[in-house]
Amino acid sequence: MVVGEGAAFRERRFASRLIPRAVWDNRESLASAIVAMRKVVEEGGYQVHGTHLGPTLKVAGYPGNTSAANPAFRTAIMHCMVYDFAPAVDIPPAVELADRARLSRYTDFLRNVTAGSGSYMNEADVAEPNWQQSFFGSNYPRLLEIKRRWDPSGLFWAPSTVGSEAWAVRTAGGEPSQNGNLCRAQAG
Repeated sequence: MVVGEGAAFRERRFASRLIPRAVWDNRESLASAIVAMRKVVEEGGYQVHGTHLGPTLKVAGYPGNTSAANPAFRTAIMHCMVYDFAPAVDIPPAVELADRARLSRYTDFLRNVTAGSGSYMNEADVAEPNWQQSFFGSNYPRLLEIKRRWDPSGLFWAPSTVGSEAWAVRTAGGEPSQNGNLCRAQAG
């Protein structure tokens, strides 16, 4: 997208995937990953930015299994971000929901070639499917137990953080937001 001089655009939506080293070590999986990234850019029109990681097993093993970091970071070679730009104006909720669904469909190309990996929560889709696994991996059950022990009333909340599924922000249009009433989520 070309942005005209003086136009007010902002980064609007993010999604990301941690690309495991195993994808790079196999010709077929690497080819699939490249095809997925090209679809995101060429068909979807999204920007893709990759930050290369290179943990060795020795470094990645520290601090061991007691860390809250997603274990997928320990085997990742790339943090692949997908994002777009939009005019810095309010967007109708129906359009926002449709745009988010479209981003998720294109991010699925990357999810499909990185099964079992995850996403870096700070630069990810706030509506990431299966976010507990994507952001925290196998650590999530232990982290949720700690959260419930030290914050039993759920006082400390942020979207897509441990225990946040117990709460929901209610907006008129149903779009993901932090601007609305924070309510207990409906069970089941």
